[in-house]
Amino acid sequence: SNLEECVSKNLVSPPVGAPLVTSVGDQGGWRHAALDKAPAQAHMPDVGTTLSIDVAWGNPAVFVRAHSTKNAAGTTGGISLDSAKTWTNFATQPAGVTIPTEANGWAGTGGGMRAIALNANGSTILWTAPGMTGPYVSRDGGATWTDASGTTLGAYGATPIGDKVNPARFYILDLPNAQILT
Repeated sequence: SNLEECVSKNLVSPPVGAPLVTSVGDQGGWRHAALDKAPAQAHMPDVGTTLSIDVAWGNPAVFVRAHSTKNAAGTTGGISLDSAKTWTNFATQPAGVTIPTEANGWAGTGGGMRAIALNANGSTILWTAPGMTGPYVSRDGGATWTDASGTTLGAYGATPIGDKVNPARFYILDLPNAQILT
């Protein structure tokens, strides 16, 4: 019947700028400059399903996203430095991210659901995609990633959350073990 479905994965309402930025299944998501009319286009470049999106609360020009398919750079994430108007693909990604393909039976979730976060000032990204051995950190906009020290938490079911005020603090919601790590 040519009816396409899509579902919101994350909704972010930044402290300034567009009142709503979304990550959406199949369509990528939108930057809603106004809530009373539809956005002109989805996030570009188009990456299919955007699984996770976050904003730096102390620097709301900076956004990150994780998605389910490889982009032109061969990674499953990107960064925006202009309040989600445009996106730049991460140059690299941590080892262990499983890209769903026909060859692997569509196993894996790419960048991971609710799996990426920014610190308060946008200088640090924390990523916990399924398949990674633990959280990974980038301090250069996704050009390089290092294993987060001080934790043995596996990435499956881990949701990173950047503190909205303190740029030196992240939290990880560990759903399988029902705990919050700082």
